[in-house]
Amino acid sequence: MLRTDKASSPFVRATMHLKLGSLLGWTLILPTIPGTIASVSNGAQLESDQSLLWGTYRPNLYFGLRPRLPQSLMSGLMWFGTQDYTQFQNIRHDCSQSDNLDAYTWTEHDMRQGGVEIIKDGQNNVEIKIEWIKVPGGMHGGSWAARISGKPIVIGKPLRISMIYYFGLEGLGSLDWESEQDDDGVTEPVHLSGSTPDLGQFNIRIEDGPDNRFTKYGGRSEDFKSRIGKTHYFGTGMSAGDVWKAKEYLYQHLGYRAQAIIMPYKDEPVKPDPAF
Repeated sequence: MLRTDKASSPFVRATMHLKLGSLLGWTLILPTIPGTIASVSNGAQLESDQSLLWGTYRPNLYFGLRPRLPQSLMSGLMWFGTQDYTQFQNIRHDCSQSDNLDAYTWTEHDMRQGGVEIIKDGQNNVEIKIEWIKVPGGMHGGSWAARISGKPIVIGKPLRISMIYYFGLEGLGSLDWESEQDDDGVTEPVHLSGSTPDLGQFNIRIEDGPDNRFTKYGGRSEDFKSRIGKTHYFGTGMSAGDVWKAKEYLYQHLGYRAQAIIMPYKDEPVKPDPAF
């Protein structure tokens, strides 16, 4: 679903839903600030340039977006299986033959309008479809949204993955968490806001789709009922130029988290389900 909304502080709002096994979702809001153009020819050139500001300018990733600016806001997709506690060691993020994916390709792609990408991950029994769309307007490249859906490759075989979409900021600016914070996770849409000298102010909304399914049952589910079915988050500061190491930072965090979950049950015959 795509919706345009102009308020007292003009912006275009794009809403997106993701589906995994069923559906997950998130929404990205970026500012569009109207400008005054001196001439028709200059205006056409500027509009053309702005239509190319945002794009898939992170070609080493399965899916990643950023503007054509040396240091700015960037984002990327990661996922991994939750069949057991070792699967987080196989995070999919940057294109690598060692991931042994069956296929990943853009079936449609236009840097000014958007595109459709298909990723087939047989080891995790998931086919991911990414539908990316751009909405032109303003002086900061307009808005964009993406819908990420997933379905089993083999019907009847379990599909258990955890999907992460992250945002990172390089250079001058801010990126702030606006939603309520809860160590057990959040159920409402996640809101972020920020600003950079080149992009101005922006807002981000991350939302689960209505049909998203999650793991309800498994080892020690009663002990983790306050966390099940919620969106979980992780944020950290990075050294200058380290946003490209997002996978390494997440890997370390997941390792610490898994250890903290397992340790109280180390002598127990039933361990918590890795999805918790």
